[in-house]
Amino acid sequence: MGGSDNQVADIELMARRMRQRILDMSLRCEGPTHLGGGLSIVEIMACLYGRVMRFRPAEPTWPDRDRFILSKGHGVLGLYTALALAAQPSPPSILLIEPRDRFLFLPLLYELLSGELPLWQVAPRYDRLLAGHGIAWLAERAERVDAAASRVQTSSGQWFAYDRLVIACGGDSDHFGIPGARDHSLGFRHLDDVTRLQALLAQPNAQPGMPRRLAVVGAGPTGVELACKLADLGRGSALIELIEQGDQALPGSP
Repeated sequence: MGGSDNQVADIELMARRMRQRILDMSLRCEGPTHLGGGLSIVEIMACLYGRVMRFRPAEPTWPDRDRFILSKGHGVLGLYTALALAAQPSPPSILLIEPRDRFLFLPLLYELLSGELPLWQVAPRYDRLLAGHGIAWLAERAERVDAAASRVQTSSGQWFAYDRLVIACGGDSDHFGIPGARDHSLGFRHLDDVTRLQALLAQPNAQPGMPRRLAVVGAGPTGVELACKLADLGRGSALIELIEQGDQALPGSP
């Protein structure tokens, strides 16, 4: 947040430059280059080498660097261009204002629920995730934006000037105004939600010999995957009911 350019714009610019270089290398190469394989991983490589991974181009043997293994031989063009662009100097100055101490990768929340992945892989701490990337992290909440003066105020009352401001607040569960839904249901978007679900599954059944009934509302991708994961964890001791107002699960899917 802040600096000479915003985070999203930087990644988009890097991805665009990667595509240009991939095309240039392919045109200069005499043999086959598997152009599609290289272009298919551009966005992933731009995110990894542009923001996520910790490494120092001038110190390739730095012991604390992150390691990345590409198991996609035809994607080597994308990897090479990402490495080349990531080594360029003068990255923008970025301040991340975020009150929580962990970044949560929502697609892996199911594996955290089941215990298949540890917490640090699903929700790494910001201080480790951002280390070595020139990104400052302020554990506060943005409270006010003064667009005329190009500055933002945090929960402690401090003001921070910016050149570009990115407001990326994320999302939350929508209960669609249904009375009682928020007070009497569990969500599945936060670490606390995982903890509550794990505690619920660990509780002894109130009626021995009868399966516990758990209802998952919404048969979209999230609801279907969560229902399947709960069924696996229940091991036959829970009856999972998937509720969808439409006429099919995964509406809109082929």
